[in-house]
Amino acid sequence: VYVAPTLEQAREDQARFEAGFDRSRIFNERSAPIDSSTGQAAKGFEFYQDRYLKGGTVDNEFRWNKLEIIGDPERVIGQIQTVRDMGYGNLMCDFGSTRALPLEEMKKVLRFFAKEVMPAFR
Repeated sequence: VYVAPTLEQAREDQARFEAGFDRSRIFNERSAPIDSSTGQAAKGFEFYQDRYLKGGTVDNEFRWNKLEIIGDPERVIGQIQTVRDMGYGNLMCDFGSTRALPLEEMKKVLRFFAKEVMPAFR
């Protein structure tokens, strides 16, 4: 989750994050855990087998449109509402463990999220 005051800033920040992110932490040779007894995707993970790029790259458009909750407050509220409309009652947010985000900047984003996004869900 990342929220910025404007869509433009969110896009610029996303490009900065992507430039410094080691994508191989997520996209590797196995897009799902492998059951050692069968050599196939582990039970329950069949959907994920071959869903992700193996050793490839993910461009910012894919991340912007399909992977992340990111944008200005209005967009982020809409994305969270979409998740809620799917039937989920809780959302676990990660505000920086996958990004090279200085602690003070992360705190600023968290405070902005709390002020501008969270009230829409109270």
